[in-house]
Amino acid sequence: MTSLARPASAAIQILRLPQVRARTGLCRTMIYQLEAEHQFPRRVKIGVRAVGWIEGEVQEWPTQRVERSRSEPDPLALTWALKDYRVSSRAHASSAARISLKYP
Repeated sequence: MTSLARPASAAIQILRLPQVRARTGLCRTMIYQLEAEHQFPRRVKIGVRAVGWIEGEVQEWPTQRVERSRSEPDPLALTWALKDYRVSSRAHASSAARISLKYP
């Protein structure tokens, strides 16, 4: 054993997708969506066609999620409210444009 080896207690464990799903209760799609929104730990490339997540980061994620949800204001709720507003604004604008095209 070399002097550069880490002690067993400090070893980094990599979790594969089925393990992450089991620990978080999330489906694959939601994990990737939250990761893209910077709301979930980033995956690590561990091979040519393989990725994994660092166990410690996945274990910390629920605690961070609870703390974020209990803080004021809730940034996730604000984001969804803004998205809903944009969707309803676009729907209103597109219907107004159709009306103006039908009745010049």
